[in-house]
Order: sequence, then C-alpha cells, then structure tokens
Amino acid sequence: MRVRQAPCVPRWTRRGQLSQVVRQRKQEGASSMRNRAVWLATVLVIGLVVSGPSQAQQITNLLLNPGFETGAMSPWTTYGAVTTQVVQDCVGATVPEGPIEGKYCLYLRVAAPGANFWDMGLQPRGIVFQQGKKYTLSAFMKCKTGTLQVNMKPELATSPWTGYGERVVTITEKWTEYYVTTPVFASTVAPAGVTFHIGFAAAEFWVDDAKWYEGDYVPTVVKSKLGAQSPLPDSKAVDVPRDPVLSWKPGPFANTHNVYLGTSFEDVNTAKAGTLVSPGQTGTTYKPTALLEYGKTYYWRVDEVNAPPSSAVHRGDIWSFTVEPYAYAITGVTATASSQDKTTTTPANTVNNSGLTADQHSTVSDAMWLSSMTGTQPTWIRYAFDKVYKLSELWVWNHNSEFEPVLGYGFKDVTIETSTDGTTWTRLKDTQFAQAPAQGGYAHNTVVKLDGVMARYVRLTANSNWSIVGLKQYGLAE
Repeated sequence: MRVRQAPCVPRWTRRGQLSQVVRQRKQEGASSMRNRAVWLATVLVIGLVVSGPSQAQQITNLLLNPGFETGAMSPWTTYGAVTTQVVQDCVGATVPEGPIEGKYCLYLRVAAPGANFWDMGLQPRGIVFQQGKKYTLSAFMKCKTGTLQVNMKPELATSPWTGYGERVVTITEKWTEYYVTTPVFASTVAPAGVTFHIGFAAAEFWVDDAKWYEGDYVPTVVKSKLGAQSPLPDSKAVDVPRDPVLSWKPGPFANTHNVYLGTSFEDVNTAKAGTLVSPGQTGTTYKPTALLEYGKTYYWRVDEVNAPPSSAVHRGDIWSFTVEPYAYAITGVTATASSQDKTTTTPANTVNNSGLTADQHSTVSDAMWLSSMTGTQPTWIRYAFDKVYKLSELWVWNHNSEFEPVLGYGFKDVTIETSTDGTTWTRLKDTQFAQAPAQGGYAHNTVVKLDGVMARYVRLTANSNWSIVGLKQYGLAE
C-alpha cells in the first residue's frame, strides 16, 4: 500500500506501502618511495588554455575516480606531510580557473619540502603492469603560483621501487596535461603502482582528469570554457522546487547572458520561439516568472555574449532538471491487522517493500499479508503514521499469489476510514480494489484518491474478496 500527499504534504505512495510526501528542496600513507633503477621514456607537456576535456581517440581509463567527481578523494591516497581537499574552484590561483574536467579537482598543499622528493606522494589505486603491454599515465596539473616540480613514476610498489618511465616534470600556473609512457613490459610486474612524488618544495597545487591506460599517449582534446559553467541546480538534478532560482558561473568574457528555458530538449537546442525567457540580462541568476509543473523535466541553457565591439555569442551546454513530484512517500508506517495467517504473512509486508522490485510485485506469498481463516470478521488492516498528514492518494498492490484467480484472497469491496487519534473514525469512502494478475512484475493497478484528507491513521475494511470458492481470507501485497 502506498499513500501520496498533496503539494507540500504527505502522499500515500511508496512501493506498496503507505508513504508520506514531505517536500524536500535541494539546490546546492603509503611507505616512503625510493628512487631506484629507471626505464626512461619520453614525457611530453601539452599546454591548454581552456578546458573541459574529451578524448579525441577512444581510450579506456583504468583509474577509479580519476577526476574526483565523487566529491571525495577515495580511493586515491597520499603519504607524508600533505594536506588534501576535493574542491570546485582553484581558490587563490594566480591564473583563476575552475576544474579542467567536471565539477571537482584535487587540491594539495605541501607545507615544507621533504628531505627527499619522494618523502611525500599522491597515489591512485588499482594499477596493473601486464606482460606484453605498455601503459600511459597522464594528468592535468597546475600550481597556485610560480612553478613546481613533480616526479611521475610508474613503479614496482615494493623495494627496490623500480621505476618504468620515471621523469620529473615542471608544472605551471595554468592547467597543463603531463604524461609518461612505460616501455612494453617483458613480464608482469606485481605489485604495481603509480606515484606522483611531490616533496620537492613547499607548494599548493591542483590535480584533475588523471588517466592510466594501455598504449601510447593520446592527447586530451579540450572544449572551450568560454560559455556558462557550473549550473545550479546541477544538470539532471531531481526534486527541484517549483520556484527555483537558476544560476551559473559566467564565461570569462561574458558581458550579458541569454537564458533559454523549456520542457523540450529540441526546442531549447534550436532556440525555438518562446524558449528565450531572458535575453541580454546582466546577472547570473534567473527565476522563472511562474511556478513550474510538478514532476516535469525542464531544459535550459545560457548563451554568453561578449562586450562590444565583438559581441560574440558563446552557445552554452543544455542542462536539465526535474521538478519535485506532487507527492512523496510516507516513511515509518506501522501496519496492524485483525489477524494474520502465519508468522511470515504479517501485515508489515504491506509497508516494507517485500516482494517489490522497481515498483513491481512478485507472486511470493510470504512477501504479502494474509488474514487467518479463523480470524474475526470483518477483516481489516490499519496503517499508523508518525503524525497527521494531508493525504493525496493510495496506491494498491492486491494479493498476488499464483492461485489468486481461484482463491481470490485480494480485497474487492473496501471501506476506507481515517482518524487523527486512532479512536474516532470517519468513513471516507467505499471503493473497489482491482484483482491482481497472479503474475510476477505486477505494477499497482488501483489508485484511490484521498482528497487531501487530514489523518494519522487509515483503516481498510474488506467487505468482500475475489474468491470464487467462498474463502473468507483476505490479503494485500503492498
């Protein structure tokens, strides 16, 4: 059983359970390394002015969380006196830039140089060196000010720490991709590892979009960041309130902004008439003039317009978000009943999602509730919430055993009552629940409108069932 609420109120609708809708808004070491025998390989530096990379030639990145887009550092680790933080902006950088890729990058601070440059390090996990293969390690790096040396080292991850392509690179104040390619391995090396040795000097710097892949280096092709970036709400966000304030980070040369908004990707993509909701605005926020529709997905983009005399327009990416649903599921519901057939067919099964997968119910009888054949009549089941809610609708998954067409345990004619105190009951309506199909993958097939009634308790009384053999047992799935 699932209950839904009206806007900003509970809704009885949660995978077969009484559920409340509460409006919720959402808008924003390792051991010291030693320098040992080294196989030299070429390390190239590719300078990039603007970023947001994509791969020109397809590679398979073997690193986990290579751009820190989880918002956390794991499974990367550091050792030595290093401070780290996953950030969304390069605060204090001489050259102000955001992450080169995605929303996040890794900030590192080395307070003082080590006695050896390998006394501090940054390491990803999951590295392999397989016989007959060569590998490339690459990463975008930039320092807060000046320059900084970093040693990039694919290596045997135990003494004598043999390096395969180790080379010191000098990073600058601008995002730049650095890489090293190993030789072809004559035999499998284990344990294998990759270390960025960062103990050369005290410094603050950032790392982003790291890669470890088979084969020779493939340059990362970057797309322009002259357009709007960092939308809020995040692209593909859900449960966005009906009255959102849209915001973005402007392009570096933007003078004004053209904001497009609509419910069709194609319309926004082609700038169809009616989607340009705010032309030539100077601010970097936009609030729709009317409330948005519940549960609807909206698409939007911001085109950045340069100052005269060029007035060049930099078309923005298309972002999307989905507005909060009309109702949410009530949680923490307690179910009691006039009786139950056995210990496994408890009334709690109608509110605990048992038997449900992606809102579709199975035919497993022990995942449902069934009353006792000798129980008192009429049979009823009662749902108690943690407080009074305004209820919108009730979703019903009826009893769905394989023999339901004959046994017909499912509720048929039903009286629905509500109460605010559990003592005084008000008859809301009489209705009929549809029979279940006796098949797996059963989606709810009864929706009862509750008309916004205020209640803490709901009681369903079975006046009849779907049995064709006269059984006096009654049940529900969810």
